[in-house]
Amino acid sequence: MALQYHVAGRSAYFAYSMPVAGNILHHAIEMLLKSLLLEKGYTATQLKDNFRHNLRRLWKETKKVAGNPGLTAYDQVIVRIAAMEELRYPRRGYTFQMSLRKEPPSPATGPAAAGLRHYHVSLEEVDELMKILLTNNVTPDWVRTRLSRGDAINQYLRENLHSFI
Repeated sequence: MALQYHVAGRSAYFAYSMPVAGNILHHAIEMLLKSLLLEKGYTATQLKDNFRHNLRRLWKETKKVAGNPGLTAYDQVIVRIAAMEELRYPRRGYTFQMSLRKEPPSPATGPAAAGLRHYHVSLEEVDELMKILLTNNVTPDWVRTRLSRGDAINQYLRENLHSFI
């Protein structure tokens, strides 16, 4: 399901459905981290009770069991994606920026932006994180097979500098 969420989030980005894209990409990372923890022996009940939708806790645990110190390089990406969980609940007063490539955020300024929560993530950093997490856990053929229906493979490959296949 993580891969399907990833493709759906990418599709939402290209359809210019920005807050939706961010939220769906949050689900992609959440589902992938939970899948990796399941592979390490965690139960579905443990994941539900101990982590719920908390990407920061899932990330901390994944890094601990993966034994890959290089994952720390993605801590700030997780922080930005984790914030997307807040978008599940309607609220007033926020700005959202999503870019295709890695770039610094450029939050809205001026009196109208005062006090607004700003969300920013780039599709490229999500693609890169997905590839890092898939590496050593699945094969490119596994991914290709799951993307073989409809337009999924095209949506996955579109402008993706970090394709796993």
